[in-house]
Amino acid sequence: MSFNTISRVLVALIALATPIQSQSQPDFSGTWALDSPPAAEAPVAITVKQVLVRTNFRGEPIAPLFRQIVITRAGRTESYDIGAIGGSMSGIVGGPMSPLRTHQRVAWEEQVLVIETGSYTGGARETGDWTERREAWSIDSDGRLRLEISTRGAGIPRSASTLIYVKVPSFGPRACLWICRMAPM
Repeated sequence: MSFNTISRVLVALIALATPIQSQSQPDFSGTWALDSPPAAEAPVAITVKQVLVRTNFRGEPIAPLFRQIVITRAGRTESYDIGAIGGSMSGIVGGPMSPLRTHQRVAWEEQVLVIETGSYTGGARETGDWTERREAWSIDSDGRLRLEISTRGAGIPRSASTLIYVKVPSFGPRACLWICRMAPM
């Protein structure tokens, strides 16, 4: 047997022996419509795009499956790197620093995607004028998006709410035009 033949056989055996990993976290991609009673400032629709980055040489997903999540709600788009912990300090180069500092953490906790954001003006978190928001994203047993939101901060009461969203079917632009024409005015 030639070296090339042996190499090909070894590559094929390794490929067959490599376990195919299934998706361990839910995919929130799509457009979701509010199905629960509206809470204060709750968007009636959310559009989500999760970016799949890593695949093996056969194109199959490998963990971690999702690297980024892009959320559009209430006219604003947010982009988060999953697994990232970070923050910022604002100011002008060579000028005075703004006292506002921000922080964020986006991570999977089992089957729940947790997005934590906050800001503070003191020397450390939860000092000065500060706020924190925690969102826990999950899919319930009925396939609905469950969004648990809690907020707290200096001088504001602690709040918590749970919003339930249902996935809006994607029909494409032609189907939308047809549905819109058929809907009573």
